[in-house]
Amino acid sequence: MTSKRIKLSIEEQIEKKEESIKQLQNQKRQLKKKLNEQERKARNKRLIEKGAVFESIFKESIDLTKDEFYKLIKMLNDEEIRLNIMEILEERIDDNVEKSSKDEIT
Repeated sequence: MTSKRIKLSIEEQIEKKEESIKQLQNQKRQLKKKLNEQERKARNKRLIEKGAVFESIFKESIDLTKDEFYKLIKMLNDEEIRLNIMEILEERIDDNVEKSSKDEIT
């Protein structure tokens, strides 16, 4: 009788552990879903902000079709413009390093 009770108890423990595993897997799925949603929202926000800046500078672009807009962007994708973008990014990095150094001093 005792061995039967021990066996049942072990089986119950196994069932509880399996249920815990299911719950943890569900929590993991929910967290991944939440992370994907946050990433999607951040991307949407970034695209909207950059698109708005582009339209504010190039007001004529509002009337462009998707294909025309794509063609325009491809024309802007030349070596000189890439170098300008890299310079802007390097300035930002330099500014961040400088700011970080000042923060460490104070």
